[in-house]
Amino acid sequence: MADESVGKTIKTRLPKVGKSENKYEDTFKRYEYPDGSASYIVTTPGNRHEVKFHSSGAYTITTESGDSISVTPGHSVTYSRSGMTTTVDHNADSKGGGHKRTQNMGEGYTVHPGDKSSVTGGDRAEVIMGNMSIASKGRMYLGTGGTLAFRADGGLELRTDGDMNIIAKTVSINGSRAFGS
Repeated sequence: MADESVGKTIKTRLPKVGKSENKYEDTFKRYEYPDGSASYIVTTPGNRHEVKFHSSGAYTITTESGDSISVTPGHSVTYSRSGMTTTVDHNADSKGGGHKRTQNMGEGYTVHPGDKSSVTGGDRAEVIMGNMSIASKGRMYLGTGGTLAFRADGGLELRTDGDMNIIAKTVSINGSRAFGS
């Protein structure tokens, strides 16, 4: 026998948010389904929101201000057969507890009009299968706590329009000490 309340609106009394003489208001509409899924709408002024629950534990909340919160206890996939654009007008954060991969099958670029920092807690490897250019309008600094090695199978060119200073304890060329103590 089918449950007669399935899909029907149920008015429920909830505590009112904020200060009021009337502690409760009938501002809650709930739909429940046999599998445990539910949705409800709260229409209290200043606290309007809509919540959709799935029996798996996943839920989505949309607030009065337009904020949207989605929680998925399992795996989440977004797939678009066409294009996809994500625009964030303020801060954007992405955090993963495990491995992260970004794969782009065409050309790509990243633009940061302001400052950018990149921190790697362990080793880091970058492989460029074609040419690579690094340019800086201002001063450029490359530092290491260990040995810095350059290898160029096709030659190495150092060019400057200004002075070049090499500060070292000793300088060797082809294994022979060129100068220094």
